[in-house]
Amino acid sequence: MTELEFTTELEHVAQAELDAWRNYTAKRGELEAAKTEAAEALLDADTAAARRKFSEASQALALLEASVDAARHRRQKLFAAYCSARVAELRTRARELQDEAKFIDEERRKILAELEKLEGVKIFDPPLAEYDAPRKSDLLRSEAEDLLAAAARLERAGIPRAGVARGSNLDELLSNMLKTPSIPPSCEAVAEWYRTLAAAVPRGHTVKFARVAWRNSRLVRDASYLETDRSCWLYVRDDGSIGEQQATRALAELPGPSWLLEQAWQFSALTK
Repeated sequence: MTELEFTTELEHVAQAELDAWRNYTAKRGELEAAKTEAAEALLDADTAAARRKFSEASQALALLEASVDAARHRRQKLFAAYCSARVAELRTRARELQDEAKFIDEERRKILAELEKLEGVKIFDPPLAEYDAPRKSDLLRSEAEDLLAAAARLERAGIPRAGVARGSNLDELLSNMLKTPSIPPSCEAVAEWYRTLAAAVPRGHTVKFARVAWRNSRLVRDASYLETDRSCWLYVRDDGSIGEQQATRALAELPGPSWLLEQAWQFSALTK
């Protein structure tokens, strides 16, 4: 899988997950109400018709939930396949460089052997330190070692599960989140966080911007904020209460958390 194939498929998967979430939120209330109504009808009269209505409502609701889960699972499969492909690609390229270096070494030894035969003396292969520049074969071996190390790091790290997304409203926030090269929190988790803070916006203020950060595919509360039009940041504390602070800059300009920057190599390794 090439980088272009991955990015193209990620766009499709992101849109499919967002569409599944929109469809779920649009129809969930109606189907839950139908399921409840059917359940109450069963209490009054346990008939075949009542059971059929309850079963139909339950199945429709389960299908909606399954569609969201399936879209998220497809995303994880895409990243797993691409990570595996990138690791294999790095190691294949490393082997190619090692083979090229080995070929150069063999050719050099042949040439030196011919010189020894012509000159009738022993000719030593000079060490690297006696040259102004490193030999090509040594450079190739060094590059191969770097690629193997990168492959090992990527393999240990696994699928990227950290990131940051921004948006001026919930829909834009979710859309941008799903386009990031990682496995973000579920749309349900982020929507719940957003609505909790939106409900706590002080009287006379309106929501201006939002930033959500995640690590290990879980929302990091103390790095996720909702900004109002009066330069006030709201966030959810660990105990579930709402924190508030006066902003010193626009939320859109806030840099990523330090732990995200430490994992930057992992994202670059996927798209290099």
